[in-house]
Amino acid sequence: MNPHVYLLPFLAVISLSGCATPTKQPSLDDIGSYLSLHRGVSTKQDVHSKFGQPGDVVYQKSPPAPSAWTYYRVKVRGSGWTLVPFVGVLAAGVHEDSTTATFEFDPANRYTDVHTAKDSKYVNSWVGITRETYRMNTDTKAGRVEQEMKSLGLPFDKKYADEISGRR
Repeated sequence: MNPHVYLLPFLAVISLSGCATPTKQPSLDDIGSYLSLHRGVSTKQDVHSKFGQPGDVVYQKSPPAPSAWTYYRVKVRGSGWTLVPFVGVLAAGVHEDSTTATFEFDPANRYTDVHTAKDSKYVNSWVGITRETYRMNTDTKAGRVEQEMKSLGLPFDKKYADEISGRR
């Protein structure tokens, strides 16, 4: 059999791995990090010290107003269909296991609540490529996070912000 038959599925796996956002926020599963925060007492700086730079910042209105910081973690596993000759070109994809944690703050920047969610889904490579291309051209998370970090005097990691936004 011609060894080049396996080249296209292999290249699909390699290129698709760059389309996901395999970021790591190990403390998203650490219950102790959540329990160390106290509603109405802990601040954005306290959340930053436990969880690091958020992946997104959203204000309900213009600052100062209630706001939310969202953290993301996505683990990606290649699909077995990717390795099947010919079929892999159409059926290739990845399994995404994602975790999000959204911390809410009052106008005085005090922690008020947290919501976590886990999701697992299969993403076809063609759908994933289209989604990531769109997201790279429209995502404004990095700018919002940079503005928030500067206003609080906290360090801003541009490389991490661009990775979350799909611009790495």
